Amino acid sequence: MVQVTACPLRGASACNGRIMVLNTSGVFGRHGPGLASGCAPGAALAALVLAWVVTSAAWAPLVGCGGKTGSNDTPDAAAYCENEDDCLAGFTCEQNVCVSKDAGVEPDVAAGDPAIVVDPVQADFGSPVVGGEVIIPVTIHNTGTGDLEIIDINVAENDAVPEYSFDPPASMTIPPAGSEEMSVALRPTDDEIDVGQLLITSNDPATPTVTVDLLSSWKGIVDLSVCVETEDASGAECENPPEIAYGTVTYGTASARTLYAWNAGDGNKLITVEDVQVSTTAASHDPLYQVTLFELLEDPPGSGNFEESPVTLPFLLTPLAGGIAPSRLYARVTFTANTDGFKILDGDSLIITTTNTDDPIDQDTSIPITGLVEGCPPGLVDLNGDPVDGCEYTCQITNGGVETCDNLDNDCDGFVDGFSESCYTVGDGGCDPDGSNCQGICQGGTRDCNLGVYSTCVGQVGAQTEACDDLDNDCDGVINNGLGGGKDTCSTAEPRPNRPEDTSTDSISGFIPTGDEDWYVITFTDLPDSNEDDFNAHLWFDGGAGDFRMDIYSACGGSVLTCGAGGNSQGITEFSFNAFGEISTDCAQDNSCIDHSLTLYIRVYRVASAVPLCEAYTLMAQNG
Repeated sequence: MVQVTACPLRGASACNGRIMVLNTSGVFGRHGPGLASGCAPGAALAALVLAWVVTSAAWAPLVGCGGKTGSNDTPDAAAYCENEDDCLAGFTCEQNVCVSKDAGVEPDVAAGDPAIVVDPVQADFGSPVVGGEVIIPVTIHNTGTGDLEIIDINVAENDAVPEYSFDPPASMTIPPAGSEEMSVALRPTDDEIDVGQLLITSNDPATPTVTVDLLSSWKGIVDLSVCVETEDASGAECENPPEIAYGTVTYGTASARTLYAWNAGDGNKLITVEDVQVSTTAASHDPLYQVTLFELLEDPPGSGNFEESPVTLPFLLTPLAGGIAPSRLYARVTFTANTDGFKILDGDSLIITTTNTDDPIDQDTSIPITGLVEGCPPGLVDLNGDPVDGCEYTCQITNGGVETCDNLDNDCDGFVDGFSESCYTVGDGGCDPDGSNCQGICQGGTRDCNLGVYSTCVGQVGAQTEACDDLDNDCDGVINNGLGGGKDTCSTAEPRPNRPEDTSTDSISGFIPTGDEDWYVITFTDLPDSNEDDFNAHLWFDGGAGDFRMDIYSACGGSVLTCGAGGNSQGITEFSFNAFGEISTDCAQDNSCIDHSLTLYIRVYRVASAVPLCEAYTLMAQNG
């Protein structure tokens, strides 16, 4: 309890015209519980009462010295006043002190003494956000009769980080009944509660130093918010709920997603980011992730041009100011799909570990990571196409991925050999060995491969003897050629056995396809006992529809033989020669040599194309 005693203006032995202040409750000034007393100029009563009002729970009674006592509610002389109504009858309010109207009565204040009163004596700055500012005005009153000289003003704070500041009054000298205003500002830079004192030292002999308590407090709660930027709208849209979704990533390539964190709290509490790292379900996943931390700084300020600047942890996230996050921590999370065979990202997550001052326990925010790997490492294959079991099949591509019969799964399709392929093993040129590029009636077969061993080539068709059936039976690319044994040119004419001079006959049969021809070479010999060649060579067609002709030559490249009486041996169906030069049928020729032989080249061909293609001819040769 505070007890104030007002002494008489004259003859007061106890206070000598001063005010006695007794602290009986421990709430006045900065003293602890107990009784404290002292005298002060009457004009300083206002300051003392003001401080007492702020720190005391109830008014204390004024006792003694003719002051307000018991039921006497009349204001005492020499008391603090705002106007004359605050004073006793016969007194007036001058310079905030009740003064007798009698000129012979002096005020209860020593002449020329200043008296300081500061308003307020306690400044509560509330809960300013970090980076914000709160300013409170402080008024200094001079309630004395002399000039108040402000000697010093300073601020004492509870931590080493200076966050309180002040602007001094315009004048450090305040005349009686005057006042000056100054201001005190709190600009928080950290998440510590800021408590301090504004100390004003003056020439007031009663109260040399006045203390103004500076207070602040917390409000609101912290709120860590995270934005994972969408792939198609970087910086503009966020995944909701946050998820680092890589989609499909081809094996051996990398994909990156960017996110940022900020403090969305509505108070002034900071969030300290202690750690940012990927938590994986398997140790083999750890090297697949890389986390890069940075912040975006506008350079130059106001340009709208933001550049990445690397940051290190811990990193402070200040709360929102005017709906704008003053600080953001960015993280770029890069995933490289050099996996050990798994295909689904499931269970991995990005962990952001944070703390704040009023709750120092670490708080974790977990952001899931998802994705699908396309493709497998060398030596592994996703045989069943199910990403759940990953690349479950161990296999190495061989032979360029082309299956061959070697007891290996060359194309890694899950089958070792066990395949069939075309083949052609005849070796007559009708097809290539792999059963391709076949001609005529020739065709490839198939063979099976099991455990590196081929079976017999089944179903292949090789070349046959040419037949007059409008097919390429011998698979040489020509239909109905070489029928009857004849050759196609004089130089390749088919040699027939020599015809001795007897009655034997050489019968030659064949077919002539359209546009084709057959050549034969025959040597006729006579009896060696004659001095003169006396051949009876005879060539003719036997049977047939009369669609065949022949030309007779004595050598390749020469002209057809001429016959007697101006005839020739071209386009004929019969040829005869005897030693006497007689023409028996169509043409005769003397042999100009005496060598006992006559060699003839015979060209057989068709003269009509409308007849059946496979009509046969029979050429007869006789010497006798």
